[in-house]
Parts: sequence; C-alpha cells; structure tokens
Amino acid sequence: MRRDDFERCTPNEFKKTWDAWEKAETRRMRDGWERGRMLGLCMLQPWSKKKLEAHDIMTFPWDEEQKQAKTVVSDAEIKERYKAAIKRWGLR
Repeated sequence: MRRDDFERCTPNEFKKTWDAWEKAETRRMRDGWERGRMLGLCMLQPWSKKKLEAHDIMTFPWDEEQKQAKTVVSDAEIKERYKAAIKRWGLR
C-alpha cells in the first residue's frame, strides 16, 4: 500500500485491507507446509502396508479448524431450520 493510499484510508478500510493481507500471507505460509507434507506422503507411501493419509504424516493446527468447520447437517435438520425461520418471520 502506498503512503497516500494509507493516509486516505479510514480505520475500517485499513482493517479490511489488513485482514485480506493477513489471510493471503497465512494461505501462502500454509501452502509451503502442505507441499512438504505431500512430499513426505509420497516418499513414505511405498514403504507403508496401509494407505496413508496426509494428516498421518504431519498434523497441523489448521487441520483441527477444518474438521470443526466440516460439520455435517442432515436434511431433516435443514428442513426444521427452514420451518423455524418461516414461523419466526411470519411467512406463509
């Protein structure tokens, strides 16, 4: 960011810019670690009697975050949520 762009930013604009930059840097850092893990997987798989998964080689803190984000919601639960929202908003 150039200095004149910085000087014209509101605090909210700067925060959003910072968050986007931090997210890109985090993604860039994780990519290197993921490549290393895949390289290790490719090197170890021929010597293993069982099928290895990437998280068997190395476990990273963001693996847990991804597991928590992947909660499975059943169709019945989705229908119940829609019914509750329709009732809450007085629709139909």
